[in-house]
Amino acid sequence: MSLTALLIYCVVQGSLSAAYTPEKPSTNTTFSLPIQQVAKIAVSCDLNEEEQEKIDWIFPGGAKYYPGLSDPAKGAVSMETDEEWQHFWEIWKYFGKKYTGLYLTAFLESTVDFWYPNAIVDGYNQCVPSYKNYDKCWFYFETDKSGWGYEQNDLNKLFGKIYSKIALFISFEKVPVFSMFFSIGFQLWMIVNTFLFVIYKRRYALLLPIGLLLFYCVFTALTPIILMRYVCALFMCFPLVVSVLSNCGNNKNNKTVE
Repeated sequence: MSLTALLIYCVVQGSLSAAYTPEKPSTNTTFSLPIQQVAKIAVSCDLNEEEQEKIDWIFPGGAKYYPGLSDPAKGAVSMETDEEWQHFWEIWKYFGKKYTGLYLTAFLESTVDFWYPNAIVDGYNQCVPSYKNYDKCWFYFETDKSGWGYEQNDLNKLFGKIYSKIALFISFEKVPVFSMFFSIGFQLWMIVNTFLFVIYKRRYALLLPIGLLLFYCVFTALTPIILMRYVCALFMCFPLVVSVLSNCGNNKNNKTVE
């Protein structure tokens, strides 16, 4: 079933890409995490003259660092050629050897919404003025009248109000246990524990569906910001994860693979 789903995805994705020729993501977006790590060094360390020149080469207009949101950092660089990116990786490795702990800190801060169950998804709150009056940000909206469509559609106003209450203000987070069903971190650790449990029970045939979800988690965590729309698949697959756990825990189905 997992292979079938993966095949269907590849066919649909390939067909849509061929039909609509979407723009490829910029290199800055692909490497937003390494850029964020260097930005962390720039704003946290007392650098010597040579090191400051390296930083100024990467961030000509100055480095910007916001935990949980790497858009400002990646937007401050203008590297385009392969030679420029090669030079960037040399600088990245230089600072990585010297400030390994800060690199790890930047990684954890950038992905905290993904691995900490009680995290509040609020990346935009840090630097987008229109979010200052909200507790969190599950989605990005425009402040002009042509922006978030449901506000202008009478048929969807009720849905819009309910979703805005959930997505912009602290609500279900106040309810113990129940709040975990809306937690990205909880979904991630359920998948990780299921993956390890499958290995422990030697149910290797079940590694494929759980492995695909884990693979999805790793690459989604590397995006410039964690938003709920990026991780909808985790919540949709929660019944699958529970089913695998139940299947592995069923002694009748446990077969040791030598």
